[in-house]
Amino acid sequence: MAKYHITGIFVVANPAEAATEVFTSALHGQTGVDTAVVVTPSSVEPSVLANIGRLFEEAGIEYQHIAWDQDESLATGLADVVATSQETARMAETQSWLWFITDDGVVNETTLANQLKAVEISPSVAVAGAKQLSDRHLINVGLTVARNGDVLSMIEPGELDQGQYDHRTDTFAVSLPGMLIKTDVWVDLEGFDTLTPELAQTVDVCWRARLAGHRVAVVPSAEVQHETAAVEPDIADAWAASRWLRLKHTGFFGFIGGWIWGWFAALGVLLAGLFVKDPGTGVAQARGIVRTLMRPVALWSSQKEARSSRTRPYDAVAELRPSRARVRDHRRSVLEVSEPDRVVGDGTGSSSTPQQATGGHDDFEELATPERNWVGIGAVTLTVLFGAVAVLGLRHLLGVPALAGGNLLPVSTD
Repeated sequence: MAKYHITGIFVVANPAEAATEVFTSALHGQTGVDTAVVVTPSSVEPSVLANIGRLFEEAGIEYQHIAWDQDESLATGLADVVATSQETARMAETQSWLWFITDDGVVNETTLANQLKAVEISPSVAVAGAKQLSDRHLINVGLTVARNGDVLSMIEPGELDQGQYDHRTDTFAVSLPGMLIKTDVWVDLEGFDTLTPELAQTVDVCWRARLAGHRVAVVPSAEVQHETAAVEPDIADAWAASRWLRLKHTGFFGFIGGWIWGWFAALGVLLAGLFVKDPGTGVAQARGIVRTLMRPVALWSSQKEARSSRTRPYDAVAELRPSRARVRDHRRSVLEVSEPDRVVGDGTGSSSTPQQATGGHDDFEELATPERNWVGIGAVTLTVLFGAVAVLGLRHLLGVPALAGGNLLPVSTD
C-alpha cells in the first residue's frame, strides 16, 4: 500500500457528551492517523479538553485544539494545520489526506485501512466516504441529489444491511462521518462554504469536487456506526437547503429563472398543504423556500465562489442523479414504511401464532393489507359531486335556444 499522511479532523459539536469510543476507535485502528485536530465550540470546558488530551496521549498521537464557531470558515481555522500536513507529506514524499470524524459516529478498526486501499486502487478518487449504519440498520451508502435539490440516500428506513449495496462505488456525495478527502482538493475547494446551509455543506463540497473533475466514491467495506438512526431534519431547514443547492449549482439563466419560480413554488406548497389538510407542513415548506430566496446576494456570492473551481459543465453529474420516477417510487416506499396503515402484532415482524406446515412449498401468501388511497381523492370526489349538483340545478337551461335580438329587450311595464 502506498504511504499516506493522514490528519484526523475530529469535529466535536458536544464535547461533554462525546463517547470515548469516538476517539479510541479512530486512534487505535488497523491504520491510524499521523496527526490530529480536535475542533470544538469555543465554550468547551477545560476539564473536557483534558480528558480528550489523555486519550491522544495514550495513543501517542500529537493533536491540536481549534475553537470553532460555525459562522466562521472551518477551512480558515484549519489553514495552518493543513499547510503543515502538506509540507510534512511533501518532505516524506507521501500523499496528504484529511479524515473527518464526528462525535455521532464510531468507526471500526478497518475503516481507514479499507478507504486507503480504495484510493490506492483508484487514484482519481479525491473523496472517499463510508457506509453509515445504526447497528445492522442502514442509514446510507452514499448520497444523491434529486432534481429539486433534495438529498436522498435511496434506502428505505429500517432496511437491514445484507450487502445489497456493497456494489456501490461512484456516488454523488457522501456523509461527513468518516469522509476521507485529499488535502490538495480541500484547499482548492476552500473547504465548507459557510454561506451554504449547514445541512447541505458536506453534499456541497462533494458536488463542487465533482464539478472540479474529481471522483467521489463510497467504500462499503468502511463502516461508521451510529448510536441511533438518522433523525429527520426540520422541514423548513431541509427545504431551505434543497432550494439552495438547486439554485447554487446552475447557470445564470437557471439561477434567475429558479429564483423567480421559487416564489410560485412557495405559494404552491402552501396551497397544497391547505388542500390536503396539512397546513403545518405546507407552511414549513414555504418558509424554507422563502428563507433561501430572501438571501439572493449570499446565494450569488456562493455560486460565484463555486464557479472559480468548476472545470466541468453542470450536467456532468446528471448520470449520478436519480430520475424523477425513481425518486417518486422511493418517496412512496418511505411513506408506506414510516406511516403504515395498520401494525399487525407487536411490530417486530414475528407472531406467536403456531406455524403451519407448508406442504413442502417455500412460497408464501402475502398478508392482505389496506391499500393507501391517493391524498387528493377527496378533492376529486368533491369536484365531481359539486359539478353534478351544478348540472342538475341548471338542467332547465340545457338545450334552450340562445337569446338574440328582441329577446334581449326587457319586458314592457305598460
